[in-house]
Amino acid sequence: MDGLTSFTYTDTASGGNSTQTVDNARITFPEVKAFGEPAVRGYQISSVYLTFPTGEITVTPKCGDYVAVDGSTYEVTKAEKATAFTRWKVTAERAYIETDWATTTTVQRATLSKDSASAVVKTWAAVYSNQSTVVLDEDDVADMAERLGVRADKKTITFFYQQSLSIEPLDRIVYGSRNYRITQIVDAGRVARLLKARGELYA
Repeated sequence: MDGLTSFTYTDTASGGNSTQTVDNARITFPEVKAFGEPAVRGYQISSVYLTFPTGEITVTPKCGDYVAVDGSTYEVTKAEKATAFTRWKVTAERAYIETDWATTTTVQRATLSKDSASAVVKTWAAVYSNQSTVVLDEDDVADMAERLGVRADKKTITFFYQQSLSIEPLDRIVYGSRNYRITQIVDAGRVARLLKARGELYA
């Protein structure tokens, strides 16, 4: 995009978030880049660079705010003043899973009930079926179950999802017909990163 145009800026520090239109901005789109933890195929990040006069905005741009450009929302990851402090230079990013990504998983959630002996029973049902998922398969590691005095093998996998999913810590992930308990959820609600869930499978 060449020339000057407008975009929408959302300040997340304000109660309920405040949004304003920023005019006279120069907007450029660099090439899409892959993001790595380490580099993971399918995990994509699109960036946008915005340069505009300081007088066009009433707040101080900062990381974690949002900009809306051409119908897409990006998260501000860098903001600095340039040209003798007369202009803002802002970098914003959005993460997404590569189009037509083939790998999928299902997220299940348990409903608790009691049987005839008053024992708690978990009934699992899918809340997100066949979701596109970027999977980082880590090496098998050993886990010492000290309480039982036995040794068990533990397989750890990191799953990356679109942020539109609302995954809870007590959910489980079904991948390759195996169930993984969630041990950590990272970057929930961020635009610049995919939702990251760490799962463990015990043999």
